Amino acid sequence: MPSNTTILTTILSKNPDEYVKRDRVLAPAGLRALLADNARQIGLCALATLFLTTALILLVPAFSRYWAHTTKLLIELLGLNLQVAFSHEWIVYITAASSEPTPTWQTFGWHALGAACFILLCRIALRPPFRSLFMLIGLFHLINTGVMAILPTAYPYTIAEHTRWLSLFTVGFLLLLPSVMALTHAIIERSHERRIFATLLIASYFILTLPLKLAAHAALIQLGSRLMTPTLFLAFGPAFDICLFTALYTYAATWRHNPDAAEAS
Repeated sequence: MPSNTTILTTILSKNPDEYVKRDRVLAPAGLRALLADNARQIGLCALATLFLTTALILLVPAFSRYWAHTTKLLIELLGLNLQVAFSHEWIVYITAASSEPTPTWQTFGWHALGAACFILLCRIALRPPFRSLFMLIGLFHLINTGVMAILPTAYPYTIAEHTRWLSLFTVGFLLLLPSVMALTHAIIERSHERRIFATLLIASYFILTLPLKLAAHAALIQLGSRLMTPTLFLAFGPAFDICLFTALYTYAATWRHNPDAAEAS
């Protein structure tokens, strides 16, 4: 049985007068035909998205317990004077057990010198395109060090605020992930099984790595200085997660051309 799109094309070919109204008629009619032809696929995709989103929302308390337990274990293994806390009962973050020291002028000087040496080292040792990327990160840290030296209240971040924002971003992106995949990956992938598996694969990354990120960021800030918070948030925070999400999404997109890759995973 011919599809709605084929019927529409046939009607237009037999009625030349319709071409006069093509700009006004063809676009909405073509869209309706496309939606009608894929109504079942769209419906199943919407149901899968709703199911995955609901499941993730219901599992967030369990994820929070895992994040808190694992983060606490990592802090103890690293021997850090830090504590695990909760915000809104499901946002896990880390606080300093004692007050965090205020950066001194000597600290500002060491950070500025370190950033300048990092930029020079990247210029000498790295090749494009990594050279420019890492030099920009070093320049960003150098500029932030100067701004924080002139305006100490410009970045009032502490370990608690920094790690709380990391958790908020991770949880938010985790809950939006099924919708993001439905609007992007589902367009090129026709298999519902591979769609669901790709979503779960990316969700697993965010779920498993959050304690590692929290502990690593908190350790670097405590051992270094809160001057590192803007650079850490830029280089190894949400932007880093988006890059890894893109890599995993690209890998999942190749399953359409190589189904064995999904099965091997």
